[in-house]
Amino acid sequence: MDGARDALGDDATAREDAAQFIGWLLAVLGVFVPAKVAFAAFHPMPVLLVSAGLLLAATIAIAIAYRWARRRRTERAVITAAVALDVYAALAAPPVPWSTPVLLFLPLVAAALALSYLRGRRMYELLLLSLAVEIWVTLMAAVLPRQAPMPRVLDAAMLMVGIAASFGLLLLLLFQFARRQQQTLERLREAVRVREDFLSIAGHELRTPLTPLKLQLDMLRRDLASGTQGSRERAARRVDSLQRQVHRLSHLVRELLDVSQMTRRPVELRRERIDLTALAREVAARFEDIAGQVGSPLSVEAAEPVVGRWDALHLEQLLIDLLSNAIKYGQGHPVRVRVWRDGDVAHLSVRDEGVGVPLEDQVRIFEPFERGGYGGLGLGLYVVRRVAEAHHGRVRVDSAPGQGATFTVDLPMKDAAWPKAPPMS
Repeated sequence: MDGARDALGDDATAREDAAQFIGWLLAVLGVFVPAKVAFAAFHPMPVLLVSAGLLLAATIAIAIAYRWARRRRTERAVITAAVALDVYAALAAPPVPWSTPVLLFLPLVAAALALSYLRGRRMYELLLLSLAVEIWVTLMAAVLPRQAPMPRVLDAAMLMVGIAASFGLLLLLLFQFARRQQQTLERLREAVRVREDFLSIAGHELRTPLTPLKLQLDMLRRDLASGTQGSRERAARRVDSLQRQVHRLSHLVRELLDVSQMTRRPVELRRERIDLTALAREVAARFEDIAGQVGSPLSVEAAEPVVGRWDALHLEQLLIDLLSNAIKYGQGHPVRVRVWRDGDVAHLSVRDEGVGVPLEDQVRIFEPFERGGYGGLGLGLYVVRRVAEAHHGRVRVDSAPGQGATFTVDLPMKDAAWPKAPPMS
Protein backbone atom coordinates (compact mmCIF):
# COMPACT_ATOMS: atom_id res chain seq x y z
CA MET A 1 0.00 0.00 0.00
CA ASP A 2 2.94 2.27 -0.69
CA GLY A 3 2.10 4.70 -3.44
CA ALA A 4 -0.17 5.15 -6.35
CA ARG A 5 1.29 2.46 -8.56
CA ASP A 6 -0.44 -0.34 -6.59
CA ALA A 7 -3.85 0.97 -7.63
CA LEU A 8 -3.40 3.42 -10.45
CA GLY A 9 -0.31 2.18 -12.30
CA ASP A 10 1.23 5.06 -14.21
CA ASP A 11 -2.00 7.08 -14.58
CA ALA A 12 -0.77 10.53 -13.62
CA THR A 13 -4.18 12.09 -14.33
CA ALA A 14 -5.88 9.79 -11.83
CA ARG A 15 -3.28 10.61 -9.18
CA GLU A 16 -3.80 14.34 -9.75
CA ASP A 17 -7.58 13.92 -9.64
CA ALA A 18 -7.38 12.00 -6.35
CA ALA A 19 -5.22 14.69 -4.78
CA GLN A 20 -7.59 17.39 -6.06
CA PHE A 21 -10.67 15.64 -4.68
CA ILE A 22 -9.13 15.04 -1.25
CA GLY A 23 -8.10 18.70 -1.24
CA TRP A 24 -11.69 19.77 -1.90
CA LEU A 25 -12.91 17.39 0.79
CA LEU A 26 -10.46 18.94 3.24
CA ALA A 27 -11.65 22.43 2.27
CA VAL A 28 -15.30 21.50 2.88
CA LEU A 29 -14.50 20.04 6.30
CA GLY A 30 -12.38 23.09 7.03
CA VAL A 31 -15.52 25.23 6.67
CA PHE A 32 -17.65 23.05 8.94
CA VAL A 33 -15.12 22.52 11.76
CA PRO A 34 -14.93 26.18 12.94
CA ALA A 35 -18.74 26.44 12.85
CA LYS A 36 -19.15 23.24 14.88
CA VAL A 37 -16.47 24.20 17.38
CA ALA A 38 -17.85 27.72 17.80
CA PHE A 39 -21.40 26.49 18.35
CA ALA A 40 -20.19 23.86 20.85
CA ALA A 41 -18.23 26.56 22.69
CA PHE A 42 -21.32 28.78 23.07
CA HIS A 43 -23.57 25.82 23.87
CA PRO A 44 -21.34 23.38 25.79
CA MET A 45 -23.67 20.41 25.55
CA PRO A 46 -22.06 16.92 25.57
CA VAL A 47 -23.52 15.87 22.24
CA LEU A 48 -22.29 19.01 20.52
CA LEU A 49 -18.84 18.66 22.05
CA VAL A 50 -18.65 15.03 20.92
CA SER A 51 -19.85 15.95 17.42
CA ALA A 52 -17.29 18.76 17.12
CA GLY A 53 -14.50 16.48 18.38
CA LEU A 54 -15.37 13.73 15.90
CA LEU A 55 -15.48 16.18 13.01
CA LEU A 56 -12.12 17.66 14.04
CA ALA A 57 -10.57 14.16 14.19
CA ALA A 58 -11.96 13.33 10.74
CA THR A 59 -10.57 16.58 9.35
CA ILE A 60 -7.11 15.79 10.73
CA ALA A 61 -7.27 12.36 9.08
CA ILE A 62 -8.28 13.94 5.77
CA ALA A 63 -5.40 16.41 6.09
CA ILE A 64 -2.99 13.49 6.50
CA ALA A 65 -4.57 11.81 3.47
CA TYR A 66 -4.10 14.99 1.43
CA ARG A 67 -0.45 15.12 2.41
CA TRP A 68 0.04 11.53 1.23
CA ALA A 69 -1.80 12.30 -2.01
CA ARG A 70 0.54 15.20 -2.72
CA ARG A 71 3.47 12.82 -2.16
CA ARG A 72 1.99 10.47 -4.80
CA ARG A 73 1.03 7.81 -2.25
CA THR A 74 -2.42 7.82 -3.73
CA GLU A 75 -3.69 4.44 -2.62
CA ARG A 76 -2.83 5.11 1.00
CA ALA A 77 -4.40 8.57 0.76
CA VAL A 78 -7.65 7.28 -0.74
CA ILE A 79 -8.00 4.52 1.86
CA THR A 80 -7.34 6.97 4.71
CA ALA A 81 -9.89 9.49 3.40
CA ALA A 82 -12.59 6.88 2.77
CA VAL A 83 -12.13 5.22 6.17
CA ALA A 84 -12.16 8.63 7.88
CA LEU A 85 -15.54 9.46 6.30
CA ASP A 86 -17.02 6.06 7.19
CA VAL A 87 -15.74 6.12 10.78
CA TYR A 88 -16.96 9.66 11.33
CA ALA A 89 -20.45 8.78 10.03
CA ALA A 90 -20.59 5.63 12.18
CA LEU A 91 -19.44 7.36 15.39
CA ALA A 92 -21.51 10.51 14.85
CA ALA A 93 -24.77 8.63 14.24
CA PRO A 94 -25.56 7.88 17.95
CA PRO A 95 -24.85 11.35 19.42
CA VAL A 96 -26.28 13.38 16.51
CA PRO A 97 -29.06 11.30 14.87
CA TRP A 98 -30.75 14.49 13.62
CA SER A 99 -27.86 14.79 11.07
CA THR A 100 -28.83 11.51 9.40
CA PRO A 101 -29.26 12.98 5.85
CA VAL A 102 -25.68 14.28 5.89
CA LEU A 103 -24.30 11.17 7.56
CA LEU A 104 -25.92 8.97 4.93
CA PHE A 105 -24.17 10.93 2.19
CA LEU A 106 -20.69 10.43 3.67
CA PRO A 107 -20.49 6.63 3.12
CA LEU A 108 -21.70 7.23 -0.43
CA VAL A 109 -18.80 9.64 -0.97
CA ALA A 110 -16.40 7.10 0.58
CA ALA A 111 -17.75 4.32 -1.67
CA ALA A 112 -17.48 6.50 -4.77
CA LEU A 113 -13.92 7.41 -3.80
CA ALA A 114 -13.00 3.71 -3.49
CA LEU A 115 -14.66 2.85 -6.81
CA SER A 116 -12.84 5.68 -8.57
CA TYR A 117 -9.31 5.12 -7.33
CA LEU A 118 -8.89 1.60 -5.92
CA ARG A 119 -8.75 -1.88 -7.40
CA GLY A 120 -9.14 -5.42 -6.14
CA ARG A 121 -9.58 -6.54 -2.55
CA ARG A 122 -9.15 -3.11 -0.92
CA MET A 123 -11.90 -1.62 -3.05
CA TYR A 124 -14.36 -4.37 -2.08
CA GLU A 125 -13.44 -4.08 1.61
CA LEU A 126 -14.15 -0.34 1.60
CA LEU A 127 -17.43 -0.86 -0.27
CA LEU A 128 -18.55 -3.36 2.39
CA LEU A 129 -17.51 -0.93 5.13
CA SER A 130 -19.51 1.89 3.53
CA LEU A 131 -22.56 -0.37 3.17
CA ALA A 132 -22.32 -1.40 6.82
CA VAL A 133 -22.09 2.26 7.88
CA GLU A 134 -25.15 3.14 5.77
CA ILE A 135 -27.14 0.42 7.54
CA TRP A 136 -25.82 1.51 10.97
CA VAL A 137 -26.69 5.18 10.42
CA THR A 138 -30.19 4.24 9.22
CA LEU A 139 -30.76 2.07 12.32
CA MET A 140 -29.58 4.83 14.66
CA ALA A 141 -31.94 7.31 13.01
CA ALA A 142 -34.85 4.90 13.43
CA VAL A 143 -34.16 4.07 17.08
CA LEU A 144 -32.88 7.32 18.61
CA PRO A 145 -34.81 10.60 18.96
CA ARG A 146 -34.04 13.17 16.28
CA GLN A 147 -34.60 16.40 18.24
CA ALA A 148 -31.59 18.64 17.67
CA PRO A 149 -30.25 20.66 20.65
CA MET A 150 -30.17 23.83 18.55
CA PRO A 151 -32.67 26.23 16.93
CA ARG A 152 -34.72 24.58 14.18
CA VAL A 153 -33.73 27.17 11.59
CA LEU A 154 -30.03 26.72 12.31
CA ASP A 155 -30.39 22.94 12.29
CA ALA A 156 -32.16 23.05 8.90
CA ALA A 157 -29.52 25.39 7.49
CA MET A 158 -26.69 23.13 8.65
CA LEU A 159 -28.40 20.11 7.13
CA MET A 160 -28.96 21.86 3.79
CA VAL A 161 -25.37 23.05 3.60
CA GLY A 162 -24.07 19.60 4.55
CA ILE A 163 -26.24 17.85 1.97
CA ALA A 164 -25.25 20.36 -0.72
CA ALA A 165 -21.54 19.92 0.10
CA SER A 166 -21.80 16.12 0.04
CA PHE A 167 -23.75 16.15 -3.21
CA GLY A 168 -21.20 18.54 -4.71
CA LEU A 169 -18.36 16.17 -3.77
CA LEU A 170 -20.18 13.29 -5.45
CA LEU A 171 -20.63 15.39 -8.60
CA LEU A 172 -16.91 16.24 -8.55
CA LEU A 173 -16.04 12.54 -8.40
CA LEU A 174 -18.39 11.83 -11.31
CA PHE A 175 -16.91 14.68 -13.34
CA GLN A 176 -13.36 13.45 -12.71
CA PHE A 177 -14.35 9.91 -13.64
CA ALA A 178 -16.05 11.03 -16.87
CA ARG A 179 -13.03 13.12 -17.83
CA ARG A 180 -10.63 10.23 -17.27
CA GLN A 181 -12.89 7.92 -19.30
CA GLN A 182 -12.81 10.42 -22.15
CA GLN A 183 -9.02 10.58 -21.95
CA THR A 184 -8.86 6.78 -21.94
CA LEU A 185 -11.05 6.68 -25.05
CA GLU A 186 -8.77 9.18 -26.77
CA ARG A 187 -5.71 7.12 -25.83
CA LEU A 188 -7.37 3.99 -27.22
CA ARG A 189 -8.15 5.79 -30.46
CA GLU A 190 -4.54 6.94 -30.66
CA ALA A 191 -3.35 3.39 -29.98
CA VAL A 192 -5.50 2.11 -32.85
CA ARG A 193 -4.09 4.81 -35.13
CA VAL A 194 -0.52 3.94 -34.09
CA ARG A 195 -1.21 0.25 -34.70
CA GLU A 196 -2.51 0.98 -38.18
CA ASP A 197 0.50 3.19 -38.92
CA PHE A 198 2.77 0.49 -37.57
CA LEU A 199 1.22 -2.21 -39.78
CA SER A 200 1.48 0.06 -42.80
CA ILE A 201 5.11 1.00 -42.13
CA ALA A 202 6.13 -2.54 -41.21
CA GLY A 203 4.48 -3.99 -44.30
CA HIS A 204 6.21 -1.46 -46.54
CA GLU A 205 9.63 -1.82 -44.91
CA LEU A 206 9.52 -5.62 -44.92
CA ARG A 207 8.33 -5.74 -48.53
CA THR A 208 11.02 -3.32 -49.76
CA PRO A 209 14.03 -5.68 -49.29
CA LEU A 210 12.03 -8.77 -50.29
CA THR A 211 11.52 -7.59 -53.89
CA PRO A 212 15.24 -7.14 -54.76
CA LEU A 213 16.00 -10.24 -52.71
CA LYS A 214 13.78 -12.33 -54.98
CA LEU A 215 15.32 -10.78 -58.11
CA GLN A 216 18.83 -11.39 -56.85
CA LEU A 217 17.99 -15.03 -56.12
CA ASP A 218 16.58 -15.50 -59.65
CA MET A 219 19.70 -13.99 -61.24
CA LEU A 220 21.95 -15.98 -58.93
CA ARG A 221 20.23 -19.17 -60.05
CA ARG A 222 20.86 -18.30 -63.71
CA ASP A 223 24.51 -17.40 -63.06
CA LEU A 224 25.13 -20.68 -61.26
CA ALA A 225 23.40 -22.59 -64.06
CA SER A 226 25.67 -21.06 -66.76
CA GLY A 227 28.88 -22.12 -64.96
CA THR A 228 31.19 -19.56 -66.67
CA GLN A 229 33.96 -17.58 -64.93
CA GLY A 230 32.08 -14.33 -65.36
CA SER A 231 28.88 -15.82 -64.00
CA ARG A 232 30.74 -17.05 -60.91
CA GLU A 233 32.07 -13.53 -60.28
CA ARG A 234 28.60 -12.09 -60.68
CA ALA A 235 27.28 -14.77 -58.35
CA ALA A 236 29.81 -13.74 -55.69
CA ARG A 237 28.68 -10.12 -55.97
CA ARG A 238 25.05 -11.19 -55.78
CA VAL A 239 25.77 -13.19 -52.63
CA ASP A 240 27.20 -10.04 -51.04
CA SER A 241 24.05 -8.14 -52.02
CA LEU A 242 21.87 -10.93 -50.65
CA GLN A 243 23.73 -10.79 -47.36
CA ARG A 244 23.05 -7.08 -47.09
CA GLN A 245 19.35 -7.61 -47.78
CA VAL A 246 19.17 -10.41 -45.23
CA HIS A 247 20.96 -8.21 -42.70
CA ARG A 248 18.40 -5.47 -43.29
CA LEU A 249 15.53 -7.91 -42.87
CA SER A 250 16.99 -9.30 -39.65
CA HIS A 251 17.46 -5.75 -38.34
CA LEU A 252 13.81 -4.91 -39.07
CA VAL A 253 12.58 -8.10 -37.42
CA ARG A 254 14.77 -7.46 -34.37
CA GLU A 255 13.36 -3.94 -34.05
CA LEU A 256 9.84 -5.32 -34.25
CA LEU A 257 10.54 -7.86 -31.51
CA ASP A 258 12.24 -5.27 -29.30
CA VAL A 259 9.42 -2.75 -29.47
CA SER A 260 6.80 -5.49 -29.05
CA GLN A 261 8.41 -6.61 -25.80
CA MET A 262 8.88 -3.06 -24.53
CA THR A 263 5.30 -2.00 -25.16
CA ARG A 264 3.79 -5.12 -23.56
CA ARG A 265 5.73 -4.98 -20.30
CA PRO A 266 8.50 -3.02 -18.54
CA VAL A 267 12.06 -3.68 -19.69
CA GLU A 268 13.50 -6.48 -17.57
CA LEU A 269 17.15 -6.01 -16.64
CA ARG A 270 19.80 -8.55 -15.69
CA ARG A 271 22.36 -6.36 -14.03
CA GLU A 272 26.01 -7.33 -13.89
CA ARG A 273 29.36 -5.56 -13.77
CA ILE A 274 29.90 -4.06 -17.21
CA ASP A 275 32.78 -1.99 -18.57
CA LEU A 276 30.97 0.52 -20.77
CA THR A 277 34.23 1.52 -22.45
CA ALA A 278 34.99 -2.05 -23.53
CA LEU A 279 31.42 -2.58 -24.69
CA ALA A 280 31.49 0.62 -26.77
CA ARG A 281 34.76 -0.42 -28.45
CA GLU A 282 33.40 -3.91 -29.16
CA VAL A 283 30.18 -2.68 -30.76
CA ALA A 284 31.97 0.06 -32.71
CA ALA A 285 34.36 -2.53 -34.15
CA ARG A 286 31.40 -4.35 -35.71
CA PHE A 287 30.36 -1.15 -37.50
CA GLU A 288 33.79 -0.21 -38.88
CA ASP A 289 33.27 -1.94 -42.25
CA ILE A 290 29.74 -0.54 -42.68
CA ALA A 291 30.86 2.95 -41.67
CA GLY A 292 33.84 2.72 -44.02
CA GLN A 293 31.64 1.76 -46.95
CA VAL A 294 29.59 4.95 -46.60
CA GLY A 295 32.62 7.15 -45.90
CA SER A 296 31.98 7.72 -42.20
CA PRO A 297 35.16 6.89 -40.26
CA LEU A 298 34.28 5.64 -36.78
CA SER A 299 36.30 6.44 -33.65
CA VAL A 300 35.93 5.77 -29.91
CA GLU A 301 37.25 8.17 -27.28
CA ALA A 302 37.56 6.82 -23.73
CA ALA A 303 40.32 7.65 -21.26
CA GLU A 304 39.54 4.95 -18.70
CA PRO A 305 37.31 1.97 -17.97
CA VAL A 306 33.81 2.98 -16.88
CA VAL A 307 32.36 0.13 -14.84
CA GLY A 308 28.81 -0.07 -13.51
CA ARG A 309 25.94 -2.48 -12.90
CA TRP A 310 23.93 -2.61 -16.10
CA ASP A 311 22.29 -5.05 -18.47
CA ALA A 312 24.88 -5.94 -21.12
CA LEU A 313 22.45 -7.04 -23.84
CA HIS A 314 20.25 -3.98 -23.54
CA LEU A 315 23.22 -1.59 -23.51
CA GLU A 316 24.58 -3.37 -26.57
CA GLN A 317 21.22 -2.81 -28.25
CA LEU A 318 21.33 0.86 -27.24
CA LEU A 319 24.78 1.28 -28.81
CA ILE A 320 23.75 -0.53 -32.00
CA ASP A 321 20.74 1.75 -32.46
CA LEU A 322 22.72 4.93 -31.78
CA LEU A 323 25.53 3.93 -34.18
CA SER A 324 23.06 2.82 -36.87
CA ASN A 325 21.29 6.16 -36.54
CA ALA A 326 24.56 8.15 -36.69
CA ILE A 327 25.82 6.31 -39.79
CA LYS A 328 22.45 6.63 -41.53
CA TYR A 329 22.15 10.38 -40.96
CA GLY A 330 25.89 11.23 -40.93
CA GLN A 331 26.02 11.68 -44.72
CA GLY A 332 29.56 10.35 -45.05
CA HIS A 333 31.01 12.41 -42.20
CA PRO A 334 32.96 11.09 -39.20
CA VAL A 335 31.11 9.42 -36.34
CA ARG A 336 32.62 9.73 -32.85
CA VAL A 337 31.74 7.67 -29.78
CA ARG A 338 32.80 8.99 -26.38
CA VAL A 339 32.60 7.34 -22.96
CA TRP A 340 33.38 9.07 -19.66
CA ARG A 341 32.22 9.29 -16.08
CA ASP A 342 31.28 12.11 -13.74
CA GLY A 343 31.02 10.97 -10.13
CA ASP A 344 28.53 8.11 -9.94
CA VAL A 345 27.12 8.76 -13.42
CA ALA A 346 28.45 7.26 -16.65
CA HIS A 347 28.02 9.12 -19.92
CA LEU A 348 27.96 7.73 -23.45
CA SER A 349 27.69 10.02 -26.47
CA VAL A 350 27.50 9.34 -30.20
CA ARG A 351 28.26 12.31 -32.46
CA ASP A 352 27.63 12.62 -36.19
CA GLU A 353 28.19 15.57 -38.53
CA GLY A 354 25.07 15.01 -40.60
CA VAL A 355 21.82 16.84 -41.27
CA GLY A 356 21.02 17.55 -37.61
CA VAL A 357 17.68 17.60 -35.82
CA PRO A 358 15.45 20.70 -35.68
CA LEU A 359 14.57 21.91 -32.20
CA GLU A 360 10.86 21.20 -32.66
CA ASP A 361 11.62 17.53 -33.44
CA GLN A 362 14.01 16.80 -30.57
CA VAL A 363 11.29 15.32 -28.36
CA ARG A 364 9.26 13.67 -31.11
CA ILE A 365 12.15 11.55 -32.44
CA PHE A 366 12.18 9.48 -29.22
CA GLU A 367 8.60 8.32 -29.79
CA PRO A 368 7.82 5.09 -31.67
CA PHE A 369 7.40 5.13 -35.46
CA GLU A 370 8.92 8.59 -35.84
CA ARG A 371 11.11 8.54 -38.94
CA GLY A 372 13.41 11.15 -40.41
CA GLY A 373 12.78 10.39 -44.06
CA TYR A 374 15.49 7.72 -44.45
CA GLY A 375 13.26 4.65 -44.21
CA GLY A 376 13.15 2.20 -41.37
CA LEU A 377 10.48 1.62 -38.78
CA GLY A 378 11.31 4.65 -36.66
CA LEU A 379 11.94 2.54 -33.54
CA GLY A 380 15.67 2.86 -32.89
CA LEU A 381 15.65 6.00 -30.75
CA TYR A 382 12.50 4.85 -28.98
CA VAL A 383 14.34 1.68 -27.95
CA VAL A 384 17.29 3.80 -26.80
CA ARG A 385 15.03 5.90 -24.61
CA ARG A 386 13.29 2.88 -23.07
CA VAL A 387 16.59 1.15 -22.30
CA ALA A 388 18.04 4.31 -20.72
CA GLU A 389 14.91 4.84 -18.60
CA ALA A 390 14.92 1.19 -17.51
CA HIS A 391 18.40 1.82 -16.07
CA HIS A 392 17.02 4.93 -14.28
CA GLY A 393 18.93 7.03 -16.80
CA ARG A 394 18.01 9.37 -19.62
CA VAL A 395 18.91 10.21 -23.20
CA ARG A 396 19.18 13.71 -24.66
CA VAL A 397 20.10 15.23 -27.99
CA ASP A 398 22.10 18.36 -28.78
CA SER A 399 21.62 19.37 -32.40
CA ALA A 400 20.72 22.03 -34.92
CA PRO A 401 19.89 21.72 -38.63
CA GLY A 402 23.03 21.25 -40.72
CA GLN A 403 25.30 20.97 -37.66
CA GLY A 404 25.08 17.28 -36.87
CA ALA A 405 23.72 15.71 -33.71
CA THR A 406 25.10 14.45 -30.41
CA PHE A 407 23.04 11.85 -28.57
CA THR A 408 24.11 11.48 -24.94
CA VAL A 409 22.99 8.74 -22.56
CA ASP A 410 23.42 9.31 -18.81
CA LEU A 411 23.48 6.13 -16.72
CA PRO A 412 23.77 5.86 -12.92
CA MET A 413 26.65 3.51 -12.13
CA LYS A 414 24.75 2.05 -9.18
CA ASP A 415 21.20 0.76 -8.79
CA ALA A 416 20.02 4.04 -7.25
CA ALA A 417 17.25 5.80 -9.16
CA TRP A 418 18.09 8.80 -11.33
CA PRO A 419 16.44 12.05 -10.27
CA LYS A 420 13.41 13.02 -12.29
CA ALA A 421 14.67 14.39 -15.61
CA PRO A 422 13.38 17.63 -17.06
CA PRO A 423 11.49 17.43 -20.35
CA MET A 424 13.80 16.88 -23.30
CA SER A 425 14.22 19.88 -25.52
